[in-house]
Amino acid sequence: RSSDLTNIVQYSILNLASVHFRFGDYRAALQAISGTVCIAQENNDGACLAQALAWLHRVMKAIGDPSHAASLLDRSAVVMQPLQAPLVSALICLEMAQHRLLHMSNPKGLNGSNGSNASLLGRAYLPMFEALQRSAHLQMEPAAGSTVMADVRSRYHLVKAGVWETFGHLPLSELYIKLSMDCPPTDDDCFALCRRALMLKENHYSEALGVLQQLARRNTVTSLSLWPTVAGSVVQDRCLLRCQLTMARHLALTVTSRVLACNDFESSLDTLFRWSRIFVSEDALQIAQKSILKSIHVCESRGMHVQRAHHLLLLADVYQRSGQISICLPFLLHCLTLCSQFNLHQIRACASIKLAFVRLETGYPQDALMLLEEIHPIVWQHCSLYVKGYSNFVQAKCRLTLAYRTQSTESRIALMSAAVTALQTANKHFSETESISELRDCVYLEARVYNELGWVDLRNKASLQFVRLERELLLMPSRTDSCLNSQQLVNQEAASAWLRPLLVV
Repeated sequence: RSSDLTNIVQYSILNLASVHFRFGDYRAALQAISGTVCIAQENNDGACLAQALAWLHRVMKAIGDPSHAASLLDRSAVVMQPLQAPLVSALICLEMAQHRLLHMSNPKGLNGSNGSNASLLGRAYLPMFEALQRSAHLQMEPAAGSTVMADVRSRYHLVKAGVWETFGHLPLSELYIKLSMDCPPTDDDCFALCRRALMLKENHYSEALGVLQQLARRNTVTSLSLWPTVAGSVVQDRCLLRCQLTMARHLALTVTSRVLACNDFESSLDTLFRWSRIFVSEDALQIAQKSILKSIHVCESRGMHVQRAHHLLLLADVYQRSGQISICLPFLLHCLTLCSQFNLHQIRACASIKLAFVRLETGYPQDALMLLEEIHPIVWQHCSLYVKGYSNFVQAKCRLTLAYRTQSTESRIALMSAAVTALQTANKHFSETESISELRDCVYLEARVYNELGWVDLRNKASLQFVRLERELLLMPSRTDSCLNSQQLVNQEAASAWLRPLLVV
């Protein structure tokens, strides 16, 4: 009986570690895992040792130590090789795939400039896909035919959804989320609902709110811990599109307090990125610049290439808004290089649209139009309604610039008619996403084109809409006050030991 109790002890302590992890107490989780490792080694329990190492990887990843976390996963896989435990092995393979997706290596000699680099590009993703394939193989073994393995299958589909979302293939990502939700109910359903809500927030906001309501009704520890952060992020993005900066700032404070409570590194980095977006919307460009530069440094040091591409694109937007085009271009080109290296379609499309806008501002509308036409299939297949609207808006500005330069009346009318079509499409997308500022600019340009073409009724209708939108924007809270509040927030959060390296400006 004593030997049976000894065999139970290490698993009990490991379950205690998982409880501490779920509630964000990583120090207590580390202590419990250390105890589990010692007892498992004394009892020569390889399966428990492998699970403890896998949990230790999750804790180290949350703390923000990717190199140590990777070595723990490798040790865990080595321990599991002689054991017949497909469930634990499949879970470890999924952890390895997630880690390698987040910290993809950049193979030597890869520049992403042409098709001859396809083998090198594949080598960057090979470890991740090998881990996923190994996990799928373990799930099909006869010994794995248990109800517990259904949880692993649900998590496998969720990891695959994350892979395709990272590469910008949103339909495939949504398919795997649905497959994950079709599995028997598990805690992973909460993560699937979170990912689905975040995917729907830009194109189908009402559906995203419905998914959040499903998450709230779960009433589990996982759902109660995830719901405030995910709901805050979804509604905050909507507030930024509608220029409701006070509400966006309030929601960001709520999300930040939750992140500080759980001490998760990746969530902290995402929170800092969201604050940077708020600073940009408030025209606090200097604060945003310093914040983004710190985040880029952290992403580069930890090999987080996808996050670095997002931050580079936002930094280029900061410099473009401040009129520093010569400084904006290097960061924009660096972002495009990363997207080519790691096949990030969605970010590449956004960066290309921004580059086209920069080319237009520097006096090359024809080059900008050719660039937009080149990325048109990617935009319509992988991007949100807002990005599609912005692409049409920039395309319309390019055509109008060319129309004003041409001497032929017939060509000028043709270019303006094409610009009207693009503006109407942009107007539709901006209206669906309630992007008030962009919609106002689009309507203003429409009114000017209608006036040039002599379409008086349409011009008057667009003018009235512009006046209404302008009045609505003027009623928004003062941006100066919100900038001051954001500065105070940064100073407060800088006192936190966890976010101090990232948030100090």
